[in-house]
Amino acid sequence: MFQPTYPIRTARLVLRPVTIDDLDDVYAYQRRPDVVRWMLGAEPRTREESRASVLAMAGEDAWRAEGDCLTVAAVSDAGVVVGIVELVWRSRLDRTAEIGFVFHPDHGGRGLATEAATAMLAGGSTSSGCTGSTAGATAATPRRPG
Repeated sequence: MFQPTYPIRTARLVLRPVTIDDLDDVYAYQRRPDVVRWMLGAEPRTREESRASVLAMAGEDAWRAEGDCLTVAAVSDAGVVVGIVELVWRSRLDRTAEIGFVFHPDHGGRGLATEAATAMLAGGSTSSGCTGSTAGATAATPRRPG
């Protein structure tokens, strides 16, 4: 089993397990069409759908078997969940994982998603035995025009 030691601190963020207390912050971006269009098969979520999503993510706290997802909230200095980062264990044999992230566009353009993803990859590859290469990536931080 692989479970990071929390919190994981970066220069500007704290990465920690998702909790139900994160519902308001997660719902703030999961209800936005410009965000969910990048999420696989998702439509803008109702508050109740976001609640179910947050509860599911809260249970994704460790890798126990291939296919497991490790999900963390990326929390700003102001205590706001600005995004979610997930690391999916793809193959023990190939020592690979896949990273994905969703960040609120209001916090975009400052490299926060990159900072959080880098910390997750560093922790996941070092502690779990993954080589650090990813099987794929999914991003849902729309870029602002200009």
